[in-house]
Amino acid sequence: MERRAKLLSLGYAMEQTLKLRRAPFSTPALVGGKPPVQSRFTVSLDSGTDRFGSVEFAYDETTAQLTYTTRLAPRSAENVTGVWIHRMIGDKPAAAVHLLHNGGSPVTTGTTVLTSSDREDLAAGRLTLRIYTKRNARGMNVRLPGRR
Repeated sequence: MERRAKLLSLGYAMEQTLKLRRAPFSTPALVGGKPPVQSRFTVSLDSGTDRFGSVEFAYDETTAQLTYTTRLAPRSAENVTGVWIHRMIGDKPAAAVHLLHNGGSPVTTGTTVLTSSDREDLAAGRLTLRIYTKRNARGMNVRLPGRR
């Protein structure tokens, strides 16, 4: 037991002296000594003159959980076939990473845990919502706001 305590003390002393330890990206900064509060934001699912509805988000940085409620306008619900979160490369959509709505119902809710890459892309504004409809199977982009 004494050896373990000495080893931990030595490691702690080296860490304090060399200042090598950095918090990982996924560790949010404390706000007034406390974890950050959950952020909430709403994204309108609009593309040009088309008004499809909205997605309400609640994001907890400490757990990387993104909770969402997708609400489609009654006249749009039957035409929307999917709402996905995609990565962006420049101005073009890239990989689809999270399905938020699979068509049919006017309201869907769920929670997804963001990967480290997802978190970085969300913070940098490199995620978009992509709305797929019966008329536009290629989808339309609605940018997610950056979080940092």
